[in-house]
Amino acid sequence: MFDGLREKVHSVQENFSSSFRILNVSDGSFVKKGDVKNIHAGGDMLHRCLTQWNEMHTLSEENAQKAQHADEKISKICHHTNSQLSQIMKLYFSLNVLPKLVDKTKDVINQTKNLEALFNDIENSLTYLEEIIQIQKVQETQLDRRFKLALHKENRLKQLESLRGSLERNYNEDVKMIEERKAIQAKERQKTFEEAFKQDLEVYKQSGNLNMIDTNKAGHENIVSSLEDIELDVDDSDLNKMLTGM
Repeated sequence: MFDGLREKVHSVQENFSSSFRILNVSDGSFVKKGDVKNIHAGGDMLHRCLTQWNEMHTLSEENAQKAQHADEKISKICHHTNSQLSQIMKLYFSLNVLPKLVDKTKDVINQTKNLEALFNDIENSLTYLEEIIQIQKVQETQLDRRFKLALHKENRLKQLESLRGSLERNYNEDVKMIEERKAIQAKERQKTFEEAFKQDLEVYKQSGNLNMIDTNKAGHENIVSSLEDIELDVDDSDLNKMLTGM
């Protein structure tokens, strides 16, 4: 708009310039013809026209500067208005989106509540799981101790069984030794009887005296009784108690 005004002012200046040139040419021709006697007759008019033209030129330049200044202000106002309009449009769209934003916010709040409840459930589940793990550890410890106790008991039973077998073997060996000792004593006693009988028989054959035989028999009976009175000093009470307890 201001560019068009500037062009119009420039065209008016050119028209004044062309009119001034025409007047100069017409004045020269008029002098050449010799029709005008007073050559200064149009000077005042020309001076007034030039003065007006200069004033108009000055006013045109001032108007152009003012127009440029106004154009800058209008541009600033337009830019500010566009900025305000843009902000208003953004505010308008924001206000239109506000209900949806409120709904979204409500949804987020509800989801947050649901997440909080879910977190509480997870925390309770983790606490319960921790308790189960502790119980399982205690049970595993108990089972391990029971297993170790069973192994220890089995080892002790094996040791006791081995000890029982060893004691039983020792007992059998002792019994066998005692029986062998008794058998040897019986053989020795039988041998003593036989030797005494033979001696008594020889004495009887030689002397025919039976009193000798009775005396010898009495002596032999004393010997036999003394052999029968022999007791072995073996204490089997501890062995019998242990075998009975096992």
